[in-house]
Amino acid sequence: MSENQVSGKKAYELCFLLTAAELESEIIDALKQVQAEVTSSKSPALIQLAYPVKKQTSAYFGYCQFKALPADAKLLKEVLGPNSKVLRFLVLTLPKKKPAPVRDYGAEYKS
Repeated sequence: MSENQVSGKKAYELCFLLTAAELESEIIDALKQVQAEVTSSKSPALIQLAYPVKKQTSAYFGYCQFKALPADAKLLKEVLGPNSKVLRFLVLTLPKKKPAPVRDYGAEYKS
């Protein structure tokens, strides 16, 4: 059993749009608040939006991957939802990595 299976934690990714790049610290604080373990992240970068979001035509897009219990991941939505500086966010469950199938190529040529 892997460490995640024993602890019950799953891998998630959080994508977000912020009104300012400095607000990334609020995202990290929210993750700490729900006891999530950040495994990787990308600093927010300014992008032009395809359509206005909360009257904004540009935003800072960033993402981070983290491990948390399923209940804590749901709680993250409640923590970030009321924050008006977070234009949009999306929490995704990352797929479990399956081992690559092993194929014996020599078996086709044996007689």
